[in-house]
Amino acid sequence: MEFTSLLGLLVGCGALAGIAYWWSSSRGSDSKDSGILHGLKQALGKKEVEIIEEKQKVVAVNIEDKEKLGRESVKKIKEIQKKATKEINSILVEDNLARIGDEIDDDWEELLQ
Repeated sequence: MEFTSLLGLLVGCGALAGIAYWWSSSRGSDSKDSGILHGLKQALGKKEVEIIEEKQKVVAVNIEDKEKLGRESVKKIKEIQKKATKEINSILVEDNLARIGDEIDDDWEELLQ
């Protein structure tokens, strides 16, 4: 009886080993399939990243163009301010000279009276 028990135990262990081997080999194919899916997902993700990078390049060029226009506008504004300052100063000088001339005339009139 002990021999048959020992033989049954060995057969049982062999059966468990066979089931374990079958399960691990079938899980290996799942991991191969998931590896393929992972590779496809990576390829799609890479493609999306490339598309986004192309869009970013276009946006970067637009930003550079806008900044260039902004710098040119600032230069033009400064030139206009300089011209306006010169004109204002010349008008103020003329106004002051006219006022001084009027004061001198008033003072002479008072002295002559």
